[in-house]
Amino acid sequence: MQGFDSRFVAAVLGGALTPVSLVAQIDYRNLDDRRPSKVADAYPIERFAFELSIPYRISWNERFAHTVAPELAYGIARSIAVGAQATVTPQGNPDPDGPDTRAGLWIFGNLRRETPGAPAISFRLDWSAPLDVGGLSRSSLSLTGLGTRSIGRSRVHLNAGWRVASPNDPSLVSEGDWWLGVAVDHTLFRTSTLVVADLVLARTPMERNLALDAEVGLRRQLAPTLVLAAGVGRSWEPGEQRTEVTVGLSHAFAIAGLMRGRVR
Repeated sequence: MQGFDSRFVAAVLGGALTPVSLVAQIDYRNLDDRRPSKVADAYPIERFAFELSIPYRISWNERFAHTVAPELAYGIARSIAVGAQATVTPQGNPDPDGPDTRAGLWIFGNLRRETPGAPAISFRLDWSAPLDVGGLSRSSLSLTGLGTRSIGRSRVHLNAGWRVASPNDPSLVSEGDWWLGVAVDHTLFRTSTLVVADLVLARTPMERNLALDAEVGLRRQLAPTLVLAAGVGRSWEPGEQRTEVTVGLSHAFAIAGLMRGRVR
């Protein structure tokens, strides 16, 4: 009887800790922040789902900057997701006196789902801090509103963000004072591909100038739980132009022990 009990306990623990693949063949339609578009859709990831993303960006004007930005997101409820992220610029930082490593936490909440007469509406609250210059005492907080409206196989997205709180030194801030972005995507169902184009207007934190970003990209489902994101963009602000290329992978999965009942 003791042998049976030990085997039973081992089976329960193994089941609780074993990753479970999600049926995520439409994960390519989840238009996430900077994967590749700077404009995101108004839908959280699925309840009880994890999504691990590792985007790599390279930008250049007079010098090159390489950035790796891993992120782990989790759908804690039907309409709420949370996440943790890090941004590492190992070389070629456009601002040599600025931070090279930044960490952040965010929460995403869907206020209403799309209906025939109204768009989906969500909010996102982001907290971030430079880890190598000042640390937690120099953190910043931003709030973003998101809207999505479907038109056949296409969708229109509108994002509006505002930096609620930040350190006095603008070089420690990752986002502008405010930003407004619009994107249009189109789904190619036969190839499990989403193509997207966006425009973002932002007030920069350093010089308080207006910057305009334009980007085109795609998300392609490589496997049921694996998505490739790639894009190229151009940024204009007074006295400076910058080109950016993004490529990355996202992996969706679940852990059986965290799934309380059936995923909906």
